[in-house]
Amino acid sequence: DLPMRLQQLSEFVHAAGRLVRAAVDGGQPDLPHIRRMMVEGVLDCEHRHVMRVKKLVDDAHTVQDLWLLRSEVYQVVSQQHGQFVAQQRVAALWPLFDGWVPRETLRAV
Repeated sequence: DLPMRLQQLSEFVHAAGRLVRAAVDGGQPDLPHIRRMMVEGVLDCEHRHVMRVKKLVDDAHTVQDLWLLRSEVYQVVSQQHGQFVAQQRVAALWPLFDGWVPRETLRAV
């Protein structure tokens, strides 16, 4: 069955990429970079919201914690710039989490 084989191939490639990334990165996600990119996504929003997101992001201890905070980025950006822009900015964060959070969670907010 071709769709099943393509799914298996996709999962294999994803797992191989994770192994390569782990070897290059020493097995750890670049949390400071992820934090910086998340905060940059809200910098053109109202200052008090930027500071709230920055605090939440700075207080996050794991890549999974940061992944869960993407909804905060979405909320702040959508209030200031609308849902379309918010979706674009959150989608731009996905590659930072690829290989660090379960693949099935890499979808729209």
